[in-house]
Amino acid sequence: MYALLMEQLGPKRFLLIDILRVFACLSVFFYHISIGSRNQNAWQTFKIGDFEPDLTQNQILRLWIENGYLGVDLFFFISGLVIVKSALDKSAIEFLFARFRRLFFPYIFAFALTSVVYIYFSISPIQIESVVLDLSFSAQWRGGYPLVIAATWTLIIEIIFYFIIALLILIKEFFRKFFPQVSLQHLLFFWFFLSWIADEKLFAPPLNLLYLDNYSILFISGSILYIVHSGNMHVETPMRFFVSALIFGALFVHFTSRVSTDSPLIRNCLSLSFAIFLVQVPRFLLKRSESSSRFEPFVSECGRATYSFYLLHQTFGIFVATAMYNLLGFSIFVSLVISFIFLILLSIVFERTNRILWKHYLRR
Repeated sequence: MYALLMEQLGPKRFLLIDILRVFACLSVFFYHISIGSRNQNAWQTFKIGDFEPDLTQNQILRLWIENGYLGVDLFFFISGLVIVKSALDKSAIEFLFARFRRLFFPYIFAFALTSVVYIYFSISPIQIESVVLDLSFSAQWRGGYPLVIAATWTLIIEIIFYFIIALLILIKEFFRKFFPQVSLQHLLFFWFFLSWIADEKLFAPPLNLLYLDNYSILFISGSILYIVHSGNMHVETPMRFFVSALIFGALFVHFTSRVSTDSPLIRNCLSLSFAIFLVQVPRFLLKRSESSSRFEPFVSECGRATYSFYLLHQTFGIFVATAMYNLLGFSIFVSLVISFIFLILLSIVFERTNRILWKHYLRR
């Protein structure tokens, strides 16, 4: 198990996936910044003033920012793409331990930092109920209590996905005693078609968890794309095109149903993006970064940092921008740049600290 985890902590990265992570982070960051602090819940309004920038009048940029919440959907797709890779050669326990290592400690760092902001700068004081709900990842049952880390609801969906993958690993190991050809890939294909042909409302709890709050198609699509194009499953070229077409349809239906406007521009951009994306998966998406240039290590470092950045951006990021704007009198643009750069650097520190701590632990 330790050898597998050490390999996971290694330097090799998927360059294009890291670029997609950074793009998703930027989308969500500007979306929440454009909303500002006043339009959020009262606990995100700071004593130092409000921050509601009108970021752009450009139509294309405005459409991107207004639909920036789709960056979360992109994160879910990427999770399916990369997490199934780590599940193929692990037991259920090894897989869950690796995921716990990745999620928990950056979350604690972000939670502590955000709590300081609430204690000293929020108009509404932090509540012990909110602390318990966040640290136990129980945001879906929060009632009227606000979240300390606003992104916790997405982490809960991620965690449910991890437990489903672990369960599929156990099912695979059980059925292999009777049918040696059964693999995790077959179970994922079954899950994919189940999401296509059956509605979430047909299943009572806990079976409805298979739909991951209607985000399951994103996770499964990413997982199947990795399996089909990574060489872990022998698939003929016609079948690859068929699977890619299915996934294209699933992603297009999901994203177009989620956009906040009926603009043909958005639909055309989504169609073109998915078409290029799916066609180029075998050649570019799963190509390993060998750090052959000065550009690639920087992108990889930013890609690693996107998780911590995502945890911090909505409360802490808006707080930093608000402080720059109201206390120091900087312009909106300068305030945003300072907030973004500070969050990136802080997130890189978080991620490096996490890797160092775990490497030290695994070598003991």
